[in-house]
Amino acid sequence: MLVTGTSYYPEDWDADRIAEDAALMREAGISLVRVGEFAWSHMERSDGVFTFEWLHEAFRIFQENGLKVILCTPTASAPPWLVHEHPETLRCDMHGHRAYPGVREHTCYSSEAFLRCSARIVEQMAREFRDYPNLFAWQVDNEIGQSIFPYCYCDACREGFRKFLKRKYGTVEALNEAWGNTFWSLEYSAWDQVEIGGPDLRLNPSQVLDSQLYRSRAMCDFTMMQTDIIRKYCPDTIVTTNNYSPLGDRREVYRKLDVASGDFYINPQHSLGAMTAMSDRYRCFRQGTPAWLLEVAPAPWRPGRNLLGFLLWQFLARGQDVQVYFHWRSHRAGKEKINPVFLGFGNKKTDSFHLLKAATEEAHALLDRFGTLPQPLCEAAVVSDYTSDWIFMQGESRRSAWMNDGHGALLELGVNSDIVSPEDDLSGYKLLVIPVYSHFSGSAADKLRSFIGNGGVVLMSSQSGIYDAYAKYIGEPGPEHLRDVFGMEVDTGVTFLLDRDPAAPDEIGGTVRFSGFLDGEELCGIADKWIASIETLGADVPLRFTNAMYQGQPFMTEHEYGKGCAMYCGAALLDRSSYGKIVRHAVRRAGIRTLELPEGVEVIARGPVTFVFNYSVNPAVFDLPLKGRSLSDGGLENGHFELPPFGYRVIERE
Repeated sequence: MLVTGTSYYPEDWDADRIAEDAALMREAGISLVRVGEFAWSHMERSDGVFTFEWLHEAFRIFQENGLKVILCTPTASAPPWLVHEHPETLRCDMHGHRAYPGVREHTCYSSEAFLRCSARIVEQMAREFRDYPNLFAWQVDNEIGQSIFPYCYCDACREGFRKFLKRKYGTVEALNEAWGNTFWSLEYSAWDQVEIGGPDLRLNPSQVLDSQLYRSRAMCDFTMMQTDIIRKYCPDTIVTTNNYSPLGDRREVYRKLDVASGDFYINPQHSLGAMTAMSDRYRCFRQGTPAWLLEVAPAPWRPGRNLLGFLLWQFLARGQDVQVYFHWRSHRAGKEKINPVFLGFGNKKTDSFHLLKAATEEAHALLDRFGTLPQPLCEAAVVSDYTSDWIFMQGESRRSAWMNDGHGALLELGVNSDIVSPEDDLSGYKLLVIPVYSHFSGSAADKLRSFIGNGGVVLMSSQSGIYDAYAKYIGEPGPEHLRDVFGMEVDTGVTFLLDRDPAAPDEIGGTVRFSGFLDGEELCGIADKWIASIETLGADVPLRFTNAMYQGQPFMTEHEYGKGCAMYCGAALLDRSSYGKIVRHAVRRAGIRTLELPEGVEVIARGPVTFVFNYSVNPAVFDLPLKGRSLSDGGLENGHFELPPFGYRVIERE
């Protein structure tokens, strides 16, 4: 079931070294090699002069050693000759300063010269390597959009943006209407007056939104241009890309590719929730298709010598059966030579080599007899959408932190959740948690109405359903199309322009509080960043604001609709404790079982196998309603667990 790989750079080594490495890879349990993502200058030394024999030789050696290959297109690192001959390909900031060569992801997706040269190298590669039987998959580019120059304002982007707007709106007058350009005297009279925008520039949020949508479209078109060329020559080979930037619509792109692939580099700040959210998000970009992990460190930056094996099992548990490590052998030069590896100088096998060998042997011994395990099945889902988030941000990047962590709150209750879009199939869920969904189209609202009417429970909060598709207010109470479903309406709200001090007095600059009773227990909490003015239309009000300008008014509403229930919380951000209790209430209302788990413990199942992890530096002792056989030692599990720090159990349930 497990396919383990490593990033490798045959452009750095001779044939003898490559053959030696290939044999050692097999010894370590590796069966997949990822190559090519930074090799453009070695494939095309000058304009139109290609040298591929070194890569053909590597392919042949890999094939002789039973290694499959993920072949990456090298367009993340345009070679010096390209940017020297075409300086217009370099990204440009709003002040006209160009990106500097010598880094990566420094070229613009709207540049005609860059697109032309990218298409040419991809087509040459597809022709050269299409017939190798060990060609396992293609990776388009590398971490598309993950740049230290994230927003480009070059002439090509400016002209591309104007063409994008002309196609979308048709006339300048329609653009002015859609953006609401009467405010701040922004009405245009000609297309060449329109500039591409970006966040944190105090621009009209509608302009920032369309600028984001244009950049997302340019990234997607760049990805699909390469994908279309590859599919022309390799129609039966998997095409993916890794760690696609959230500056673009990841969900849109991955639905057009064959597999969604992520990268993950752990650090001490990553919580269990952050770990699992990454896997769950990528697993859901393409429902029903297992996600891949195309970069993970051999020696994660966290205490615990056995963490490599722990993470391998955790990624497996959440559905990522293809795991590729960055990288195999130490470089002598370059920016990333400090990264951990499996093989040091003098062919010294590092600790990570031995840990990987032990972990892969264990995984194959325990799981191979099951074949490919089904993906995890979740009864709850968190609803998320990139365009909705961009609307909510209103041109201010700080607002991206103004969202409740629904996924983490569910995980603390022992409830695993998918991360989905309203466009996905929602029929298998009992509960949807919506931290914020700024604009409900008619079709998205209809799906939510149907979900609740058929017995589902929805917990929604923040500025959901109060904006239109252009980032303007809808001009009437929200949530749009759904007021009858939620039994209430949100007319206005107050945004907190200054950060609040939770310890400050209850006055201007202090905290806004709410209280009431849920599940027979008193609940008191803090509302932050934005609060809603709610008028009920038949909904119950279990929680009310207890101070400030909305004192006595509804904070949380709950409304029976059809066979289900619609809940709403009138704040952008809640304190963690009270939000967790509200989520627990929604989980109970949905009839989903919770688990009492120590902090850092997670439990997840794939088919007949249940995985239990302790992602903590402390031992964990707890009981679960779980019986079965431990796959590691064959012993019987009676539901009592004592896990050491970063310990895990793999159990075949009765």
